[in-house]
Amino acid sequence: MSQALRYRTAQNVCSASCPIQHIAIPMNQIKAPSNSWPDVRGLHSLNYSRDKWLAGDAIEVAIATYTRGLPQALQEKIGLGIPGVNPKVWHRGSAGNDALNMAIKTPARRGLARLRTTEYSILPVCTDSDHWVLVVLHKERRPTGPGNKIEWSHIAQVAVLDPYRDSARMRMVDERMQAWLKQAGKFTYSNNYRRVVWIPMQKDTTSCGPRAYWHAKQLLDRLLELHESGVDYSDYVWKDLSGWFNEDFVRGEMAGRCAWDGVRAMDYNARISIECVNRVKEYDRPKGAWKKAGELMKPADFSQMKPEKRPNPQNLPRPTPSNFNPFLTPPNSGGNPATPSSTNAGTSTSNTSMSNLPQSQPGSNWKPPVPVPHQHQIAPGVTAGGKEVIVIDDDGDKDNGPIVIGDDDDNKGPISKGPAFSQNPQHLPFLPVNPGPKLHLVLKPKPQPQPQPKRPIPVIDSIDDSIEGPKKKKTKKS
Repeated sequence: MSQALRYRTAQNVCSASCPIQHIAIPMNQIKAPSNSWPDVRGLHSLNYSRDKWLAGDAIEVAIATYTRGLPQALQEKIGLGIPGVNPKVWHRGSAGNDALNMAIKTPARRGLARLRTTEYSILPVCTDSDHWVLVVLHKERRPTGPGNKIEWSHIAQVAVLDPYRDSARMRMVDERMQAWLKQAGKFTYSNNYRRVVWIPMQKDTTSCGPRAYWHAKQLLDRLLELHESGVDYSDYVWKDLSGWFNEDFVRGEMAGRCAWDGVRAMDYNARISIECVNRVKEYDRPKGAWKKAGELMKPADFSQMKPEKRPNPQNLPRPTPSNFNPFLTPPNSGGNPATPSSTNAGTSTSNTSMSNLPQSQPGSNWKPPVPVPHQHQIAPGVTAGGKEVIVIDDDGDKDNGPIVIGDDDDNKGPISKGPAFSQNPQHLPFLPVNPGPKLHLVLKPKPQPQPQPKRPIPVIDSIDDSIEGPKKKKTKKS
């Protein structure tokens, strides 16, 4: 019954404030999707365990769902999947050669036509039925269609991303792809079309599927950056990818995208939930054994793992100096950093990098304002009410006196002649050449309240005096 209806009753984590009307007894209450029921085989493989070898459904659906979140104009430039090609084409040996010859003799015309409609193609390819690699094609337009129709039929750049870094495997995939596209699809190739994209090394036998998704996502992010910048193409696409890969995190992200794709396929008459599970069964075997759900899904310990070092980090930002102080204000900013309470609503700020701003030299009469640091960074461990922080000039300027942070005199304006909180100003490019005298932070105890003098207690002679007050002595009239 469940196979015919394509659903089962489950126990989901819920709360008293849940706004969803759960369908406890399905019967005729479940609305069938308008097209077809979602294919959840990929989601099943992700839900089984944290290290299950993934089938193509999970990888292709996750990449497609992520691509749907990009701008529509960029989506139209990206094609996914190779429909109509026998998977044995990507097998090494005679079986792969035979499958390639058959694919050339009987070409998948619809699949080849789809490849001509987009500038980029991102293709997860399963080699030898047990290892995923990612193929990325960048194409250029040529008049190759009916009536010299302009199509994306010229292969300008190709990259094969193999996490095993197996040069023989990558060469096989590249040569088979080229033979199929040239002979079956009449594509043309540039002379220098091969591109090498560095990726971190795979050291297991099951993470190739999540890695294919992770690499495709990073490349899609780079295409988005080019699209936002108005750049049609740049070799920036082929730069080294991230050396960090957390398989549990990636699998969780893929599961969420596959689940959301199922909600979309259900015409959004479905919701993502947390199902209570005790056991799972090995579904890829005829008589699979039951396993404890928690043991198969518990993440590995990544606390001691570090990203693999990229071989070409020349385009990465420089590390921040150890003595860098984010509370200093550049001279051309016009004042101290605005606090959340003093920031005007609706004020737009530029996202230009500080290093790209013009660095003008200050005049001889220019005096930088005293920066106001974060109060908890002034004296760690000092509790409120214990001590006050004051700033004193090195030149002993007694006319202005010290500034007490948090005092009522803070609004009188800056009085110091030099920047504070930095011992090595050469690391800060926006400081003046001659910074002037330094400022020091001094912890000053709060003054204790002085005892008030006691008032004299009046002497009361009688009860009448206590009521009417002391009587005045009568004096004789002169």
